Amino acid sequence: MTGSEERLSPADTAIITQALVAAAHEMGGKLIRSAHSPIVREASDCSTALLDPDGNVVAQAELIPLQLGSISQTFAPCAAITPPSDLGPDDFYINNDPFHGGQHVPDVFIFTPIFIDEALTGFSASVAHHIDLGGGAPGLNPEASDVHQEGIIIPPGCWSTSRDWCGGPLERLLRANIRMPDATIGDFNAQFAANRIGAARLEQLCRKHGREKVLAVMGEILDYSERRVRAAISAVPDGTYRGEDALDDDGLGSAPLPVRCTLTVSGSELAVDFAGSAPQVKSNMNNPFASTVGATASVIKAV
Repeated sequence: MTGSEERLSPADTAIITQALVAAAHEMGGKLIRSAHSPIVREASDCSTALLDPDGNVVAQAELIPLQLGSISQTFAPCAAITPPSDLGPDDFYINNDPFHGGQHVPDVFIFTPIFIDEALTGFSASVAHHIDLGGGAPGLNPEASDVHQEGIIIPPGCWSTSRDWCGGPLERLLRANIRMPDATIGDFNAQFAANRIGAARLEQLCRKHGREKVLAVMGEILDYSERRVRAAISAVPDGTYRGEDALDDDGLGSAPLPVRCTLTVSGSELAVDFAGSAPQVKSNMNNPFASTVGATASVIKAV
């Protein structure tokens, strides 16, 4: 059992699981209602989740699958730079680097550690597609031929809320590099607000049910999810399955870009291989690893 050996009743598991999911949904509502830009307020191009102390997603709002499926992939490079054990209540992780766990540059992930009685108990996470992060054009830059033309890259790392945000150097750096600073910084603040809601709800759960029991339920959520997925895979006959489709072009007039996938099923194991797909192109059609993981997980879950 992950996190704790606390004994759980089915009622405990159900109640705490649904409370965690409700908290993640509340975070998403808070982010959308608090945002300044229409891409978040109107299009809901954002996502929220709660993570266990190791960065595994245990609850998430039903928002953007591509973002939700990549949260743990985006968390890991941050944790590799500054281990969770070194964090304090004022710290946060941030990452939008496509080459180090991020997706495309406009999607910025923020992870806030949650401490209960000075013990790290989990993380609240949010991601929003920002209306402008500088670069060669506001918003998405369809003419960008390299990632730097899409906006400022924030490599995975740890920052202090009171020192580096709230008028601090990170906020000033971002303001100096974007065309719409009030809207963009407003959306960042909406992410911080959503993360605070997640932290408050997790603290309330721990005060009511006990930290060890909540951690035990987090572990059971992961175990239960694995059992469900493995059972579904086991129902598929062992073998190798192949599929292929193609994008029309790279947006610059190229030939069709094939996307090839080979699935290998063996018992409850499923391997996914995209070998043979088109190589990298000079437009924004490329898919970073975290996005590939997110898209693959989303499709497998849907099927």
